[in-house]
Amino acid sequence: MDSPKSSDGRESPLFEPSQEGFGLESTSLFPEPDLSMDVPPVAHMYSSPDLKNTKPAINCDEDGSKKRKRAVLHPEIAAYLERLTQEYNQLDPDGKTYHSPASEPLPQLPAYHDAFPKAEKMSMGIVRKLQETVIMSGEEDHESKYMQDCLAQIAAPTNPGLRMLCLSGNCGVGKSSLINAILGVEGASLKAGDGGSGTLVPIELVQAPEKQPFPYAAYVFYYPLQMCEDIVRMWLANYFDARIAPPEECLKDISSIDLGKPALKVFLALFHDHIEFEDEVVATRFLAKAKSRDDPKILAKLLAWTKHIHAELTKLGSVIQIQAHTASDLNHNLEPFSQHCVHLEIRGTSLECSVFPFVNRVRKSLFNPILAKGIMLVDLPDISDSDQQRVRLTAIYFKHCHQAIVVHSIERAEDDRHLEEIILDIYRRKRSGSVAVVLSRSDDVEREPRMKYTPQQQAHLDSLDLYEDEVETKLKTMRKRSRIEYDARQYSELMNKEGLLQYLLKHAKTRYIEILVQARNDKVRTNLQAWYRSATSDPSQLQVFCVSSKCYMAHVKGTSPLEPLLSVAMTEIPLVRSYLFQLAGNGGKVNALRHHYVQIRSLLSQMELSCNGFKPMMKRDHLLKMVAVAQKGVGKSFDTVHQELYKSSITPIVVKFSTEDSWSEKAGVLCEKWSRYTSLGHAAFMKHEGNWKTAACGRANWNACLLDIVRADIQPLLDQLHCDASYAFKTDAMEAMSELVDSMEQDIKDNLDCSQLDRFKGFFDSLRDRKKTMSNILEAATNTMQDQILKLNNDTLNDGPQSPLTLRMAKIYQASLKAPQEKLRRTKHAARCAYFRHAVCTRKTGPYLSIRRYLEKGFKQIMDNVDVTMRAKCEKILDAIMHDFNNVCPEHEDTGVQALRRREKLGKKVQEARDELEGPLMKTLLECGIERE
Repeated sequence: MDSPKSSDGRESPLFEPSQEGFGLESTSLFPEPDLSMDVPPVAHMYSSPDLKNTKPAINCDEDGSKKRKRAVLHPEIAAYLERLTQEYNQLDPDGKTYHSPASEPLPQLPAYHDAFPKAEKMSMGIVRKLQETVIMSGEEDHESKYMQDCLAQIAAPTNPGLRMLCLSGNCGVGKSSLINAILGVEGASLKAGDGGSGTLVPIELVQAPEKQPFPYAAYVFYYPLQMCEDIVRMWLANYFDARIAPPEECLKDISSIDLGKPALKVFLALFHDHIEFEDEVVATRFLAKAKSRDDPKILAKLLAWTKHIHAELTKLGSVIQIQAHTASDLNHNLEPFSQHCVHLEIRGTSLECSVFPFVNRVRKSLFNPILAKGIMLVDLPDISDSDQQRVRLTAIYFKHCHQAIVVHSIERAEDDRHLEEIILDIYRRKRSGSVAVVLSRSDDVEREPRMKYTPQQQAHLDSLDLYEDEVETKLKTMRKRSRIEYDARQYSELMNKEGLLQYLLKHAKTRYIEILVQARNDKVRTNLQAWYRSATSDPSQLQVFCVSSKCYMAHVKGTSPLEPLLSVAMTEIPLVRSYLFQLAGNGGKVNALRHHYVQIRSLLSQMELSCNGFKPMMKRDHLLKMVAVAQKGVGKSFDTVHQELYKSSITPIVVKFSTEDSWSEKAGVLCEKWSRYTSLGHAAFMKHEGNWKTAACGRANWNACLLDIVRADIQPLLDQLHCDASYAFKTDAMEAMSELVDSMEQDIKDNLDCSQLDRFKGFFDSLRDRKKTMSNILEAATNTMQDQILKLNNDTLNDGPQSPLTLRMAKIYQASLKAPQEKLRRTKHAARCAYFRHAVCTRKTGPYLSIRRYLEKGFKQIMDNVDVTMRAKCEKILDAIMHDFNNVCPEHEDTGVQALRRREKLGKKVQEARDELEGPLMKTLLECGIERE
């Protein structure tokens, strides 16, 4: 097997040979100070120390003699054991070493530079001082009020909102333990221990506000009564379909899937305090009385109890708030709202049940460095959850999140179809670079004959095997001799040597495991990344982390050097934390501060013009028309840019639906395939909107299959619109605005003589910042447009609650179930199949027409929103330019005493502000790595 490669093509330095043989990594049990995201995890954390004084082996014989020929150890292993031997005498047997997550270095980004908060405070301080000057002047004239408004609008940088990172995966894969490790807090998430409990409610984790009175708080959001009732109806119908179907139909068809258990668990949780649901046997007997999917008697009772539960919850408020001093206390109080639990009492109510089926989400608020950087972590249910309400919630989170992290056990991760389906589903929704993978339990590893190791790794393993055999033999010999009488000194020496051997043996075994872990990590990571490239053609590399949350948290709690674990670096949790910090650091705070600097500089230029006190000009009216022409040209310029975007990128998407005939043909083939299902199986799929599983028919999602037909043609066009066309749109809009301002500037210059040009110098200089501000506006608007296109893509080409195909197909399923029998179609099954095929494949009634209409409506709304935003904000910039023009070329000269005093005092403050802006603040920004615009 080839040596592991880094992402940039270089060989991994994990076990690279040095010029003196094999270089030993002298600090392999500890993390290096820098964690780069540019190479594969862990591989870069190893260095090659000096081996000049390395001893070939360790002599631990009690009499100092060699009874037999010793195993020849690999130089690296020998040096490693020698170092441990030298450290042994200085060890405190009762001491513990603790790892602090705060000691891990932050990514080298401007947002994490020590001077960045100082730069933010300085920029806000400049504005605040000017505000105080204007307000303290007491002037009530139009110009003073205008300045107050302008300063208020740029009082602080416009920082981005929270960046939402969603974690998804099967139950029991270790999501909760991973969250605890990422945050470095035991119990930060609701469950720990990888117990297979599953996430029943979306759990959001956010930074606590400064004034939160308790270290930990939670907010429980529950559904309105109508939705709670709909949930109960859904579960009763599912239970009936799975368990209470008429016996004669079951004999004809064995296609029923047992969804009775999930439904029964929900009912037992909700209605535990009623005798009808005191245990599973009684509950089954009660539900067996149902005669239909919506049996009126059974449903009436369930809905009455549902109303009681909802009424009791409202006593706690529309949003239930819970506070605690410790994470464990908070989790204990949250149990009835988030999971099946033993402690059923809900304080403040008469309820003694678990209400998690009625809970929309739980938001936990705590103080944590990662969350403080603007990250929101969300622990989501699995997208294949049996509860369709939870699946819909998960789809909504994926639609709005900034990044998704798929969590899965490392065992068989390379060929797990479900893992691949989750990754592809998220990629289809979020596109390039939107998904990362965390593989848990990397420490659970054994040496496998099928695993291929590098020559260096193989040599290390063989050497450690020999060493382990030799040490165990020595220990047996020493234990036999310990029975012989020794004096106190000899016995003490013997015990000390035995302790040393035990210490070395444990560390040798740990190093052995680390080599196995590293080899498997490299193999799994490489194979998964290769599959991802092949499956998606995504130019962004799939980030894959192989972690051990258990070992990392053990280091955080404190470990004894006598009981070694995987090193902190080998757990790869520091790399996951660094990855999250990097996402937060690139989230927009740096751009916000850079834009704030430009806004301040532009406003200072405007205030300088206001303080100069210019006299009227004869050409004022003529020059004024030139500025007015530029103002009116904003809308026309944007109209041209929008028309070009529609023509080049949006119209081809809509026109592509003219090929709907080919889609209908492919859909017809699918309908024919589904018509071969058993009668009851086919009906079961229709009752559950095409997303079902039966023993006879297997699992299928009809909506997803129908969408796959369209995706091949539409997805490339949407990708082109999202990336290339959006960039071209932004560039064209910027050029149009720049040409508009440049044309106005040149027209004014052409109508001024030399002396007048000097007078307008400040005005012309300010236009540079005005154009930069417009560029920032257009860039922000385009980013918003791209986000909206992604959400439109998510709804259009993926099955979900907002999908036009899903909504249209829901009506087709309902109508097909009611299809009447005809002479040619004597059975219900034949009638249903015929109606279904006709509804799906007919252009005017089919689901593909709904996609086209949804896209047309969505494009129009997106472009209208972008147009309104860009037009309004750019026109505001032109209004400010007009204001500057009126200052440099006023209609009447203001020579009043108050005006002169105001201009003099404000002018000094403006100059002081400019000196601070271009001096200390600019220096601080450069120190952070933020270049001047």
